[in-house]
Amino acid sequence: NQSLAGWLIVIGSAAILAVVGGVFAAMGWYEKRGTPATASGGAWAFARLSRMTRWLRLKLSAADTPYEQAKTIGLAVPQRREEIDRLADLYVREQYGRAEVDLDQTRSIWKRLHWSLWGAGFTRRLPRWLSAPRALFRRFRR
Repeated sequence: NQSLAGWLIVIGSAAILAVVGGVFAAMGWYEKRGTPATASGGAWAFARLSRMTRWLRLKLSAADTPYEQAKTIGLAVPQRREEIDRLADLYVREQYGRAEVDLDQTRSIWKRLHWSLWGAGFTRRLPRWLSAPRALFRRFRR
């Protein structure tokens, strides 16, 4: 009986690890999808940022400038507005100003930013009745 329980724990733990690993792999695939293979710094990061707008459930117009897109995304993730604006600025300088943008710099910004985008997307998917107590808790925590 104890050995059966031990095996069930091992199998259950392995299943949970497999699911968590699959979720992280899917998140990585989702971020990379649509990013040009030979993209330089600004284009690489802005393509990923633009891709995440669908996850955030944001509607962007094709006529929006990169700065307008960044403003819309920044409203959905206000705690990361500065990094979002910085990526838009790097993209504009690279695409329209013909300036070289360091890929390491944009990847560093992206590493600080992307978990906030995923978190905001999860929060935007919560039913209202689940997100209301969280807002109330935040009010008391301050």
